[in-house]
Amino acid sequence: MAKHVQKQMGQNGCGNCGSTACRDCAGNLCNAGDNIPYYCLNNDGRSLLECKKPECFISKDSKAGCGTCDEKKIEKSCVDCKDLKCNSKELLAKTIFCYEKLKNGKTNEGKRPCLAKKCFISYDTKIGNFI
Repeated sequence: MAKHVQKQMGQNGCGNCGSTACRDCAGNLCNAGDNIPYYCLNNDGRSLLECKKPECFISKDSKAGCGTCDEKKIEKSCVDCKDLKCNSKELLAKTIFCYEKLKNGKTNEGKRPCLAKKCFISYDTKIGNFI
């Protein structure tokens, strides 16, 4: 039996799998890299989920898994990633979210990462309010 692992790791060879992010196959050149499963961390932050696509997510309400924040309709601060076990609590902790002003005038914590990595607050001098 040959082993192969997610493309990010770039390993394949002959023998049994040596890790949880691995799948055995039997057949001539079966470990060419086709139909390789992807892996994301589960809600517990330790166990792995086998995924069909490389997208993973983690949110501030302790949800984590396969897919994207938008696909899962996550309404809390949430971040997407595309790598083996990338959806860790450490990724969430180092991601910058900014407060956002809603149409009704209230302020909420941003749902998606701030790609500019800095937030702002603006004051409207004409009406004397924060915008």
